[in-house]
Amino acid sequence: MAVTEPDVGLLTSSAQIFASNHTLPQIRAIHKSLHVQVDDKATRLRTQVGGSYRELLGTAETIVQMRSDMEGAQTTLAGMGGRCGRAVVGGKVAALATFVEHDQEQSALSLAARARLLEACSRTASRLLSRTNPDYSTQTSAKTSKGHTASARQQRQQHLLQQQSWGERLVLASKVLVLSRLLVSSIGDKASAANHTKPKQRPATLEDATVLASIGAAKKTLGSLRRRLRDMIEVIERSVLTEASGKPESAEDDEDDSGSLDGERGLDNDDGNNLREQRGRHGAQSTAASARDDLLRALCAHSLATTSGARDVLWQLLHVRSQAMALAFELDDEEHQHRHPQEYQPEDCRASWKSDNVLRGLALYTKTLLDVQALLPHRLPEALLGLKRRALLDDDALRQVEGLHLDVYARWCGEDVQYFKPYIRHDDLDAAQARDMLSKWAERGSEVLLAGLQRALEQKPSTSADTLHEQQPPVIRRHLDLNAIVDLRTRVLQLWIRDSSKARGFDPTELLDKMRAVFNEQMLQMLATKVGKLRLVGSEVAATLASWQDGVTDQHAQLWGADGSQAIDTDLSEGAVPFVRDVISRLHGRSDAVAKAVASYVTWRHVIDDVAAIVEQLRRQRWDIDIDDIVEDEDTIAQRQQLLSKDDPQTLHDRLEAALEAAFQELNTHIAAEWLTVSSSSTISATTKGNIAMYLVRVLREIRSRRPATTVASASSSSAAMSQLGLKIIPELHAAIAQVVVAQPVEQFASKVLTHKTVASRPLWDVAGQDTALPSSPSPGAFRFLRELSISMSDAGMDLWSAAAVARLKRQVAEQLSEQWTKQLETAGYLKETSEATPKTNGTQNADTNGKNDTAEEGDGENGHTSAPDSTTLTEDERRDLLRQWLFDIAWLRCSLSANSTTSASENTGETKDMAELEDVVFHRTGLVDEQEANGGGGKTPRQRVTKTAQEYWKKTSLLFGLLA
Repeated sequence: MAVTEPDVGLLTSSAQIFASNHTLPQIRAIHKSLHVQVDDKATRLRTQVGGSYRELLGTAETIVQMRSDMEGAQTTLAGMGGRCGRAVVGGKVAALATFVEHDQEQSALSLAARARLLEACSRTASRLLSRTNPDYSTQTSAKTSKGHTASARQQRQQHLLQQQSWGERLVLASKVLVLSRLLVSSIGDKASAANHTKPKQRPATLEDATVLASIGAAKKTLGSLRRRLRDMIEVIERSVLTEASGKPESAEDDEDDSGSLDGERGLDNDDGNNLREQRGRHGAQSTAASARDDLLRALCAHSLATTSGARDVLWQLLHVRSQAMALAFELDDEEHQHRHPQEYQPEDCRASWKSDNVLRGLALYTKTLLDVQALLPHRLPEALLGLKRRALLDDDALRQVEGLHLDVYARWCGEDVQYFKPYIRHDDLDAAQARDMLSKWAERGSEVLLAGLQRALEQKPSTSADTLHEQQPPVIRRHLDLNAIVDLRTRVLQLWIRDSSKARGFDPTELLDKMRAVFNEQMLQMLATKVGKLRLVGSEVAATLASWQDGVTDQHAQLWGADGSQAIDTDLSEGAVPFVRDVISRLHGRSDAVAKAVASYVTWRHVIDDVAAIVEQLRRQRWDIDIDDIVEDEDTIAQRQQLLSKDDPQTLHDRLEAALEAAFQELNTHIAAEWLTVSSSSTISATTKGNIAMYLVRVLREIRSRRPATTVASASSSSAAMSQLGLKIIPELHAAIAQVVVAQPVEQFASKVLTHKTVASRPLWDVAGQDTALPSSPSPGAFRFLRELSISMSDAGMDLWSAAAVARLKRQVAEQLSEQWTKQLETAGYLKETSEATPKTNGTQNADTNGKNDTAEEGDGENGHTSAPDSTTLTEDERRDLLRQWLFDIAWLRCSLSANSTTSASENTGETKDMAELEDVVFHRTGLVDEQEANGGGGKTPRQRVTKTAQEYWKKTSLLFGLLA
């Protein structure tokens, strides 16, 4: 069983504890209980002692404070006692007796006091509405007697005034102006009453002229201050916050006395800088809330100054915002330069202010929606109600203004001033009426916003009424480039998406779609304009052809330099880039005419590449605004992303593709028409046509090799149009070039080589082991022909000879050689077959004749002399030897003129058909039989031997004729 614990409260001595009736466990329990009670009592005792100690400390502090207060009271009593001397008291008694004796002096003193208060109101209002932070000590030092400096209270008042926001200063200034209006009215009533009751005597101490002069000056100053207050209230109403930093901006800079308001701290640039420094310490949210509080105070100030109700105040706000929005889009280039000469820049930044004005107009629109919904239907009526709860002179803000001295002058004001309360209608506008006014304003404001946005984007002449009336030349506004339009589109849509989501009762997608339509229309129009500039390349080509001069327009420096003036500058002191550029230009035949056309196209291509990059940039944009107080569903965000980042860029891309296709087709048609005009002209020589064809080939090659980035990896119609550029006229151009290049070598070959009657290499034909002697190498004339042809091709430009151009040249050479050779075979009398050969006197004479003919051939090759006339006849052996040499030359030339020079002539029947027919004709006249030789021929016919030998010889010598190989 558990041990029963004894009651410790019943134990009075230790003997009772150790009595025989208590067991050991009970004694231990008693001991434990006693310790617990002792600890508990010790704790309570410490708590009581601590509380008593704190009470003692409080008592000591009270005693010390009472001692300090007693010392202050003694000092005050000592000062009062010092000012209560006999002379002082006697003077006061005499003055009081004078006041009592002269009741009329009270009226004059009241008038003087009100005049002094009116003058103080003028100074205070001027200080509150000053452009810069007021220097209170400077303004009041002249008023202190004997040049004493401002007191500590005045300095403290200056510091408090500097800490006030512009909204608080405007409300305080409006109260001061209302007080001044009451004072002017009461002074007028007092003056009229004094005129009806004229006293018999006037004290000499008060001069009515001085008082009236000060009253008149104060009235004039108050009129100017009222205008300044009205202007400053409007500036507060139309001020907006910048997009990024939340810093306020003024709608415009006023040039008159009213000044401008930049935020809350001042009216000029210096004050605006101070304001921006102060606003930079706070976040955008606190800045917006502070700006809205200032707007509310400005509306209250307007209500006080004009005794307007809530409806009139709302109408005033909407009217000012409408004017500010219209003004943001009305400035043109010259007006902006006149208003902001320090911000005017002549080049790229000249149109940047247009973007700022568009953003300002949109910010005014969205800020109006948000401000009206935030201020109505509760905050504005409550603020207006708070203005009329107390009498004006009982307002704490007015009494804290040190310069008014209301503690002195208030008792001299009449009851109409002392108990005046502003009468303002605060309940004349309910929520439904406010929504109706705001919705109507929003509809008109959206129209103004869209019209101003389109006007800022377009480059249109000014059509204002003043311009039409004065018959002045229209002002062309500088338009924004595509980058600026895209940047403005991003900023405008981001601002609208961010702020429109906060407005209640409005559908933001409607205005978003309209703004998208305006931006898309302008971007599509500018895109078409930029792509259409490709016609400048065609105009450059047409201008070059119209002013073509042989030897001047087509002149370009050779790669190795024909003379010292065309030598490449190998000085690499400025780097290798100029040297490499010069080598490439010479290698590609870029004359000045080609360089102009290519430069025009390159400039256009860079513009199109920039456009394509901008379209791709639009695809990558994200339009989900991450703001804590904005909650949008995923469908809305996805739909907006689809519209802005997919549909709009795809529309631009499609229009770009269509515009590029039309532009390249137009360029192709233009160049083809120019070539048709040149080729069909009978006044232009073949040489000039060939040079023009070289120019066009080079231009087309440069254009085709520099495709815009949007068509490089595209299979669209624009890429197809680019691929088809110049393909229809390229064969004609190659034919004209080949005709010019081939003309001189073929003419020299026909006049100097085909007229030779002897074979210089005849002694080399006899080969041991063969029955029929056949040529083993081409004639020097044929070799020289290919050499001259390759030199002519090199002189025309190595860049011209593509595979198609070389093939066309080979066909041209084959046709002309076949024609000339056939003509020679038909007309040359010494090649005709005769039954008898012309007899020779002896072998010596024959040998001498052969030697002379060989010498004549060499002379023909070197000096250009013609050979013997056609009437000279040859023996049958000489004729056959000449024809056999021609057979070898034709076979060898067929190898060089085939489409693939490394293949045999028989494998290229399509390209050398004329030469093949010529070879057949010559072979039949050589007297060779088309039968296999019994010995030494390896089972081949003579014609096969000639063909095989010509092919082997061409393989050995093909590299000597580089472009023909």
